[in-house]
Amino acid sequence: MKTKKNIWICVVIGVIVLIGIIFLSGNLRQQEDLTNENKNQETVSWMNTELKDIRTGETFKTSDFEGKPVLLESFAVWCPTCTKQ
Repeated sequence: MKTKKNIWICVVIGVIVLIGIIFLSGNLRQQEDLTNENKNQETVSWMNTELKDIRTGETFKTSDFEGKPVLLESFAVWCPTCTKQ
């Protein structure tokens, strides 16, 4: 009798653990999907940013270069190496 009780306890614990794993994996997938949607929205807003060419004064959007390689270089005015560039 004690053995059957132990088996049932193990089965119940196993089912609870299995349900927990399924529940957690579903939540993680939903969070990943939301994160990917937010990344896409940020990319779209970034792609519509207007910039001005300091040499010609021409205004352009970063989306004009979609599908082309682009090199963005950031610098700080207080950085001696950066200001030399």
